[in-house]
Amino acid sequence: MKLTGWVIYNGFLQGDKFRDFAEMLAAAGEARGHQMKLMKNTEILNRIDASGYNNLPSRPDYVLFTDKDIYLASMFEALGIRVFNSSRSIAISDDKIKTQQQLAKEQLPMPKTIVAP
Repeated sequence: MKLTGWVIYNGFLQGDKFRDFAEMLAAAGEARGHQMKLMKNTEILNRIDASGYNNLPSRPDYVLFTDKDIYLASMFEALGIRVFNSSRSIAISDDKIKTQQQLAKEQLPMPKTIVAP
């Protein structure tokens, strides 16, 4: 069975670098025998609703996010689809203080950080 992966990038951001990075990830998946599809997050948001996933053309085995679309990531997780980066990791890494707190909790090396209001 061939795995299917979607690489999702931010459809609002202009510039080749965002699509180039998504294409690089898709090529890596294809090199491993996966069937890959590039998608903008703007192509998906209006297709997932309370009834579920029935109105999308297919269902991926996993999703790779190249952006911080925490809400779309959490929707895929709720549907039981593996997501990389997870909504939790997006939420932590998008906030410098949460990142620092998580690194400290895991006792990982980090620069000294001062938390200010």
